[in-house]
Amino acid sequence: MTPELTALLAKVTRKMLGPLGTIAAIGGFLGDVILPLLDLAPWVAGLSFLAFVGTVVAFFMFKATPERELAETLIPAAMVLAAGSTIVFSVYTIAFNNAPDRGYLATNIEPIAVVQSSLLSLEAEVEEIRETTARTEDLVGEVATVQADTAVVVGDVSDAVEENQEILEDMADAQAAGFAEIQAAFESLQVNNVIVENPSSPQEWYSNARLHQLKGNTAEAINAYEGYTAFSLEFVDPLQEFVNLLTATQGIGRARQQITDLYNSQPDNRTLDMLSVLLLDSRDEQLVRLEQLANRAPNYAPVFLELGDAYTRQLQASYTLDSREQQTASYNRAFELEQNQLLSGLYIDKSLAQEKIASAQNNIDQFASMNNAKLDFMAINSADAFGNSGLMLVVLLPEGNVKQILFSLDDPVPSIPTGATQVGTSTIANTQIGPIPFEKGDHTVYVQYTDANDVVSEIYTYEYTVNDLMFSHQQEPYDFSLEGIPVFVTMTAIDATIDDYSTFHFSIDSDALDQSFQFPGQQVPLRIPGDFTSPDQPALEPGEHTIYAQRTRPDGTKTDVVSYTFVIE
Repeated sequence: MTPELTALLAKVTRKMLGPLGTIAAIGGFLGDVILPLLDLAPWVAGLSFLAFVGTVVAFFMFKATPERELAETLIPAAMVLAAGSTIVFSVYTIAFNNAPDRGYLATNIEPIAVVQSSLLSLEAEVEEIRETTARTEDLVGEVATVQADTAVVVGDVSDAVEENQEILEDMADAQAAGFAEIQAAFESLQVNNVIVENPSSPQEWYSNARLHQLKGNTAEAINAYEGYTAFSLEFVDPLQEFVNLLTATQGIGRARQQITDLYNSQPDNRTLDMLSVLLLDSRDEQLVRLEQLANRAPNYAPVFLELGDAYTRQLQASYTLDSREQQTASYNRAFELEQNQLLSGLYIDKSLAQEKIASAQNNIDQFASMNNAKLDFMAINSADAFGNSGLMLVVLLPEGNVKQILFSLDDPVPSIPTGATQVGTSTIANTQIGPIPFEKGDHTVYVQYTDANDVVSEIYTYEYTVNDLMFSHQQEPYDFSLEGIPVFVTMTAIDATIDDYSTFHFSIDSDALDQSFQFPGQQVPLRIPGDFTSPDQPALEPGEHTIYAQRTRPDGTKTDVVSYTFVIE
């Protein structure tokens, strides 16, 4: 950096010390007062740092522009303020992390404590809340016991539930009563923003953990979650939130070890089983293990939501019919169980359960437009895809990234690969089949494919008939000289050779066969009207028409009369 720039920055820094001091004083006061509600310091420090990076970039970009003096801009001042703010609020972040629950000022200065209470409503009804907590503590303990005992019952009778729906409904009613009590106590603690000093019930530990998280007190939040886990309950949201916090602050390895240890000590806890699966690195292994848990616990609703989420991720990576069907079936099973509160009943915070349900419905809706997708076939040469070399088909797939397509002719087990096509950097299955040589009679093409997830599809069929004469047509533009729309029809004699000189008899919209001409070879062109083959045939009106035709071979034998219907638009 040149001496001129150094002098400029020093001058600007001296001028900015006053404004920076004001920002530090006001920011420190406000941050300390609202600390129980939200720790703003790390957010302001982060935003200040981003602003500093931006001004540094602008500083060096502008320095290279000779049109205007750098000192005449606000860039140096903004850079100094952003740097100073980053340093100040980084220090506040460290200080507030070790501050009392009410902050330094409110803890030591009574007038500020009064202002803080009136602003944040921290003192309102605290004593009443604590009395309520004491009155309900015994009840909550009983409810927690009911929840744990009920969970055991669920596991014991899961195999018999489908045989006796009445048992399931009665059991769900009993669960719901217990869940409602524990959920109501939790909601009361959360609404009043109270951290219980000596928690003794699961909802108190969970509420403390959530409030500590809100204030950025990570260590205290982790301790509170660990206190909750001692109750060995299957509620999903506390354990899921615990995993999320551990993963974010200590890494997935620590989260995985913590949940594994808990699961080893509580092997019948289905929620710990599910979370241990979700912490696996492999998405494919997660899917297999979730399906296994769903089979073992067919009435444990949360696993079906997670299964649906896993299939949604598959769909977003590569759409397949199988993944969509599995996704919908998994979510629908969760919705079915929720009718008996077997989903929301396993959430202390019912709002989180509703968010999961809404997310599941949104994931279903995301792919709803593809519900009617199915494999189809398309002719590529003409309306019926018949040319002189055989049948040509294109397979219209309902999904992308298909790995392999197999087909067969008149064999119900497809075994012939269509090959592969290079599209950019990807290799996908070739969707074109043919040409399949003509052979008179009725035929069926069988097709089966393997999707991107190695799931083999059902077998699809395309049926067609080969007659002595095969037809295709093409409509031409309106011809004013003919006062009509010409149609170019191609007739293919499947058993003719290039040296054959045959007689063709035909008629339009009647079976009279009153027109004829001779033509060599296998493929015969016929323009209606306007060429030597049909000099007396007038232009056809728009609508449906049928051509009837018969061939007389060089040896005098005749083919069957064949009809072909087409439409002029």
